[in-house]
Amino acid sequence: MKIGNQIRSIREKKGISSKQLASNLDIDLSTLNRIENGKINKFDPEFLEKIAHFLGINISELFGKDNTYRSSIKQEAIEQFEKIEEIYEKLLAAKEKENVALKEQIQILKTKL
Repeated sequence: MKIGNQIRSIREKKGISSKQLASNLDIDLSTLNRIENGKINKFDPEFLEKIAHFLGINISELFGKDNTYRSSIKQEAIEQFEKIEEIYEKLLAAKEKENVALKEQIQILKTKL
């Protein structure tokens, strides 16, 4: 759910009119309508805090289910990075073994000369 839809949903559940919210936020009713209809979707963090405070909610509630979606994507990204890190560590260890073997071969060649 988009933030604007979430704002409308929470506002309506709490019995707050759009006029009350717009007035409290010091914005025009038409601006609030554009926000709730998703026509405005970029917000200053302070503005979101002001909305959350007036609605009596935690700011994270404005993100609704999207927050869960973002968390799952974030978790998938973390898992991918962990896999990449594991592969990198294995490659690094293999390279280190190769370096040790090369150093041993150099020592053998030096002793034969």
